[in-house]
Amino acid sequence: MKALHRREFLKYSTGALFAASFFWTPFSKKISVAIAMSNEKAIELSTLKDETMKIHDNTILLAAPNSSDNYYDTMTDELIKFYRALFKNAHKDDFFLIVADSLIRKELIKNKIGEQHIIKGNLPDIWCRDICPVITSHDRVNFRYRPASLTVIDAAYIEEKFDIFFKTHNLTDKISNLILDGGNYCHNGVDSAVICRRALVDNGMSEGEVIEALKSVTGSSNIAILPEEKGEPLGHVDGMISWLDSNTIAINRFDEPLFSEIKEILRRTFPDVLLVELPFNPTDENWRGFFDVTGIYTNILHTKNALYVSAFDSPLDQQAKDIIDKHCQRPVIQIPMGRVTKMGGSLRCLTWQNRRSGSSPLPL
Repeated sequence: MKALHRREFLKYSTGALFAASFFWTPFSKKISVAIAMSNEKAIELSTLKDETMKIHDNTILLAAPNSSDNYYDTMTDELIKFYRALFKNAHKDDFFLIVADSLIRKELIKNKIGEQHIIKGNLPDIWCRDICPVITSHDRVNFRYRPASLTVIDAAYIEEKFDIFFKTHNLTDKISNLILDGGNYCHNGVDSAVICRRALVDNGMSEGEVIEALKSVTGSSNIAILPEEKGEPLGHVDGMISWLDSNTIAINRFDEPLFSEIKEILRRTFPDVLLVELPFNPTDENWRGFFDVTGIYTNILHTKNALYVSAFDSPLDQQAKDIIDKHCQRPVIQIPMGRVTKMGGSLRCLTWQNRRSGSSPLPL
């Protein structure tokens, strides 16, 4: 089956046609997007300045579906169920905030999502982890969002909309010209990171070149590059591994030879890190060309108060929780995912935690 990106904006969007021209320099990222709209409400290019102060350090952001785009129409109810489950089970000291346009905001409030947990914004995709800044031990770094499975125009449109939101709310410290999705960067909060080989292909660079470039922009001194899971269209490492703390990595219990290859690379790169196996029981189903990630437990959301782990109404849920519990000091909170994971993403994909410079180390 043809590999699709999670978003096929031009195919599924209602009410917007646009053309884009791009100008790149080695020192700055400049994107000019000219938009012709048949419905001005379809594209909202600003967020409310008076809500800027709502996004504090450690706030966890989610992006609701855009009311002007029908791509997620069949899953909107499932996403709202997920939001409610997340808010119901969340640690009392964690603050979650959903970015939503006016129409979706009304729907969220109708479904008992408190107004204090909704911020006005118009983001064109729910998978905010991929486009939001990558958090390192020093900075919030915006990489270029140019996944191979998405057209340049589509990717630039999504990136531009998110950039407007970042700038409005002062959520970016540094900009890099490297192409890298947030889902393909897992950091231990101190000095080590894991990516997969998709970054080499996307940037047309060798392994050594990518490692040196990432070290320069992120400050990480140790970077492991894993092979991609066969047939996985996005090439994201956060569906393969997760840091549980700065010295422990959880790995999917993949079939061989991939499982041994991943362990060998991680042990060679991080000789003092403990490797922990998590159950791995994905389905064979897909949604619009994306693998259903139900049964995958490594897509973990870290906050300063807890680890949030997906639950699938499976006997393996408790097994995964028990393993993670043994290797971290913060509470482990399981979140029922419902049918949301059938779209090809899970907890970490749907969330992004704001961490400013000087914050205490936290695996991300």
